[in-house]
Amino acid sequence: MSVNIGQGAAPLGLEKSQSGKGTLEMCFEGSLTESEGELLLLSRCLTKKGTWLMSKTNSRANEVTTQRALDCFDKAAQLCPGLYSVWHGWAWLHYQIVQHEQKKTLQTGSVLDGDLGLEKLIEHARASVEGFFKAISIGGDDARSGSLQDILRVLTIWFDHGHQSAVAEALKEGFNTVPVDVWLQVVPQIIARIGCPKEEIRNQIHQLLFMLGCQHPQAIIYSIMVAAVEDTSVPSEQGTSDDSKQVPIRATQAARLLETLRAHSPTLVAQAQLVSRELIRTSVLWPEMWHESLDEAAAAYFIQHNGELMIEILEPLHKLIARGPETLSETHFLQCYGSELSKALACSNSFKSSGCDADLSQAWRHYKFVFDRIKVDYLLVV
Repeated sequence: MSVNIGQGAAPLGLEKSQSGKGTLEMCFEGSLTESEGELLLLSRCLTKKGTWLMSKTNSRANEVTTQRALDCFDKAAQLCPGLYSVWHGWAWLHYQIVQHEQKKTLQTGSVLDGDLGLEKLIEHARASVEGFFKAISIGGDDARSGSLQDILRVLTIWFDHGHQSAVAEALKEGFNTVPVDVWLQVVPQIIARIGCPKEEIRNQIHQLLFMLGCQHPQAIIYSIMVAAVEDTSVPSEQGTSDDSKQVPIRATQAARLLETLRAHSPTLVAQAQLVSRELIRTSVLWPEMWHESLDEAAAAYFIQHNGELMIEILEPLHKLIARGPETLSETHFLQCYGSELSKALACSNSFKSSGCDADLSQAWRHYKFVFDRIKVDYLLVV
């Protein structure tokens, strides 16, 4: 093909051959033989044409135009498979189709009520993942401003459709294709989904984080540590059963990943656990813990009239001080309040055996003494 860029030249793709067909039409028919430079130029033109068509389609508003855009990207990928903009545009169009169908699903309540069936929807999701992975792996100057967005769109498809076998296979191949370093940009987003209800996605996240942890353990270790020590006994604010199950799943998965990383980097995991434990201990001292828990226990006993709940609230703190002090602050706490708390614990244990309310009343005399002393000695000073 001879490309005329002089004055009055017809735009590329619009010039007519003797057969009356334009260059782009002849390209689709495979009747052109191009040099490497011309193929690159033609591929860019097809990509631009596909982008223009995408702007007209409004996702699935015009199925014919959407298919024409897909054909442009398909042919551009065949002509120049190493071009970032080709795969980015191709993946973006499939992504837009998936997002449009999901919006319809939310409105109708069934994926079967959309323009596409479930099978075609998953096929578009798979194609989108493959395209974004190829764009990310190609990189280059064109990808500098768009690679993070590509990764985030992969995460969107992953967390929505990663449990589907076709999408899961594309993700598995993609994880092995792109450098593991690209995921450093989205570590918080990935760890936030570590407790995903779908087991297939949880396993995929575990595999990716382990790959990342083997090369960059310092990038994820503390985030995983935080997820592993979350308080699983605290119910969700919404009180829904799904939300209440989410935290234990997340903590369990994080603990599982820590054990996997321990086999690879035992020293780092041990040191991170030590730092995490000490940070928690120094950020919330025993007086603050007891004052807050005594306040909560008082509400359970005096307002809800539930002695068993009161004992359940304070029992973990009694076990905590029973292990003995490890810092000067903890030693001072036991010297000041250890005797009263021991007497209160004895009264609570007596209540467990006898069921006598007088034992709880006696326990609260000791607890109130500790509560008032902490308020004067610590909280008012602060």
